[in-house]
Formats: sequence, structure tokens, C-alpha cells
Amino acid sequence: MTYRSLWDSRISEDRPLGDSPRVTPFREGHLSTAIVPPALINLGYAGAAGLLIGLERGWTLREGAQGTRVAGVRTFTLLGLGGGAAALLPIPLAATLLGIFGLSLLAGYVRHSARSDRNSITATVAGVLTLALGAIATGGAPTISIAGAAIATIILASREPLHRWLRGLREPELRAGARFAVIAFVLLPLAPDMAMGPFDAWNPHKLWWIVVLVSGLSFLGYLFHARAAGRRGVVVTALAAAIVSSTVATATLARRLDATPGSSLFGRGILAANIVMLARILAIVAIFLPAIIAHLALLLAPALGASLFGALLGARRTDMAVAPDVETSIPIGNPLDLGAALGLAAVVAAASLIGHWILDRFGDLTLGIVLALVGLFDVDAAVFTIAGLPIGSITPTTAATALAMPVLLNMVAKAVLTISLAPGRAGLGTALWLCGSAALSGAALVALM
Repeated sequence: MTYRSLWDSRISEDRPLGDSPRVTPFREGHLSTAIVPPALINLGYAGAAGLLIGLERGWTLREGAQGTRVAGVRTFTLLGLGGGAAALLPIPLAATLLGIFGLSLLAGYVRHSARSDRNSITATVAGVLTLALGAIATGGAPTISIAGAAIATIILASREPLHRWLRGLREPELRAGARFAVIAFVLLPLAPDMAMGPFDAWNPHKLWWIVVLVSGLSFLGYLFHARAAGRRGVVVTALAAAIVSSTVATATLARRLDATPGSSLFGRGILAANIVMLARILAIVAIFLPAIIAHLALLLAPALGASLFGALLGARRTDMAVAPDVETSIPIGNPLDLGAALGLAAVVAAASLIGHWILDRFGDLTLGIVLALVGLFDVDAAVFTIAGLPIGSITPTTAATALAMPVLLNMVAKAVLTISLAPGRAGLGTALWLCGSAALSGAALVALM
């Protein structure tokens, strides 16, 4: 008998038929429970939210002289409790008390900032936020209150990293970030989420999602690369550049490999760029086509594992020194390549229309061949085209095969590019690793067909 059934049976034994269940605490033969008022529990959440923020504030100001630490653990805990207690009162009184608390904090900031060495408003903003989070906790959303306190604590504790990042921010990156915010948070919600056009092949919301995803990856890769280029090593720089374009990273590293034939470091960078390309495809498929991710991962796992093994094996070698005059950065383009993202969306729109027409006329086998050809042009386009097809119109095996084939051929093309730009021994070794990795997944593909 389960605990729940035991509980129900003990209640039913003690009441007449038709009466509502009663639980009499502290009586022999009954299950007793200590009932804590929900308001008291939520008030505890309010105090915990203030305590969490107060711990960070107290730790930050721990080295300050006595009398200069304006607000710490106790103050912020009391602010959380004060906001929570105020929200339990009738709305007019609660609003009045919260307003008085907030004005008191602002008045304290004005007086405190009169000193020449005290002009930060962070503590005051954190105090007002703590009041609000306390009120939210007793207002019926304690989980949101704690989550908000955790996020605020992370932001407060990240002062130095955020300031370093801000000092390194450049104007093109700032403009790109503003454009991406418009693309993702203004235009995307406005795009209608409905099928339209011939064969209902186009969904504007999904097509614009492609623009958001591709341009976002480009932007993140650019930021990562801008902070890693020439400072974090060749392999990390290759990883960052490959997020934007693994082909550009491969071509650049192959030229550097030809210029420094005595080093295997740039070869490792090429393999690292290939790993990013495979991981990127798997991540996009996991987001847009979760039904086929297991099939595709099974096909690409040998190539991914072999590339990773080759990169780690190269790390054990001692011939990785790079001359000081050899350039190690990888030039990449626009921090927000919106043109490429729009072009990809246009390709996907055309491929989706063609795919729906082929599916209607010839079936999924011919569609799989067409998708593989689309993948040779752009694997992302093939992924998004499959995602736009009707559910169940193509089997997971056919879809995974259609995506795996162009990915493996892309690896072979990168091997040819490497050996053409670095025809020496180092270039040949890297090209063989790429071809061998593709061959392993190719064997898996043939075995599972």
C-alpha cells in the first residue's frame, strides 16, 4: 500500500460517509501535520532573497573601514523582510510603506554621495530591488523572488569582469548588439507564426528565427574571437573563428601552417575548427529537429571522436612553437553578418517550396536526395528546410542521412583545401586526419543504410 493510499484510508476510517476529510492533529491513531501559514513561508523567501543579495554586498565591502560599510548582510535581509511584510498589508498601506522605504533609500544615497569619494548608486538600486523582491515573494511568487535575487547577485558579483568587457567594447560591436536586439526582440515577435504561400511552405516566424539564430551565432563568434585573437593561443582563436565560419578558419590556418612547416599547432587549429563545425550542426539540429538528433549524432560521432583524438594527440607533440613574427589571428568579417543571415533565409524559403513540391510529387526518397544536394551548398539550409516540412513527411533516418552526407563531404573539401594551401608534410597529415574522420562516419553511414 502506498503512502497516499494509507493516508486516504486512515482519513476515511474516521469520518461518516459524505463528510469532508478532517485531520485532527496530535490525536492518537492519526497522522499529524504541523500547518505553517503560507504567508510565513513566503516571508521566509523574502528574507532569503535579501540575505542572498546582502551576502554579496557584505563580501564586497568587507575590507572597508568601520563606519564606511553602509549596507551589508543584516541591512539587505531586513530590506527583504520589510518589503515582504509590507506586501502583506492592504494595498494602499503597502504602497505607502514601500514608497517610504524607497524614498528613504534615495535620501540616504543623496546624503552619502555628497562625499567626494562616494558616488556609486549601486547599493541604493540593490536596496530598492531587494524591497521589490521581498514584496514579490509574499505577493505569491516566491520562486520568482529567489530567482531574481540570484540573478542580481551574479550581476553584482561580476563588477570587474563586466567593467573589463566594457573597456574592451568597440563601436562596431555596440552597433551590432543594438541591431541584433531589434532583430531578435522587436521584429521576431511581430513575424506571424502561420503557414502561408504555395503548399503552405513558408512560415515567416520560423524563417525569421533563422535570421536570429545565424546572425546571433555570428555575433557571439565575433565577440569571442575579438577577445581571443592573438591572446589566447592558436587553438582557442580557431575555435572562436570557426563559430563564424569554419571554412575561413581552415583556409587561414592552412596558410599559416605552410608558413611554419615545423609546427603542428596550426594543424591542431584546423582540427579544432572542424570539431566546432560538427558540434554546431548537432546543436542546431537538437534545437530545430530533436526527432532526428539521435540518428545524426550516431552518424557523426565517429568523425567527431576522431577529430577530437587528433587534436589531443597533436597537443602531446613538442613541435608546436610559433615564431614571434608569425601572425596567429584569424581575420573574420562583420560582427553581425545580417546579409548572410537574410541570404540563408531566402535560400531556405526557396528550398522549402521546392521540398514541399517534391514531397507532393515524388515522395520522401527523392526529397532526401534533394536535401543532400542543398546541404552541399549550405548544411544549415538543409537543416532548416527539413524543420519546415510537415511532421512525419520524412523519416528520421532519411533526414539524418541527407544531413550527414554533405557534412562529411564538407570535411573532405576542407582536407583538399588544406593540402592545396599547405602542400608540405604538416598539411598532408592534417588532411589525412580530416579524411580519416570523414571515412569513419562514412562507414557508419553505409552500415546503417
